[in-house]
Amino acid sequence: MTGKLIVIPVYKKGDKSDCNNYRPISILPTCSKVFESIIYDQISDFIIQNNVIPKFQHGFSKNKSTFTNLLDVTNLIAK
Repeated sequence: MTGKLIVIPVYKKGDKSDCNNYRPISILPTCSKVFESIIYDQISDFIIQNNVIPKFQHGFSKNKSTFTNLLDVTNLIAK
């Protein structure tokens, strides 16, 4: 892997001759995407198996959201 990206300007709106009306999109090489996915899965499995994240932590956790966090808090208050 060389660490190089292909950056493509994508038009947003406004005058097409104004560079501020474009946003850069980087195209990652396929190998980088596969490598990232493998590393993510291994780290995620380790975190789950070793209870690194407390059970009340819902942000950035699989199958959890602010809604599930709200349900947990509501259930605690109801007890």
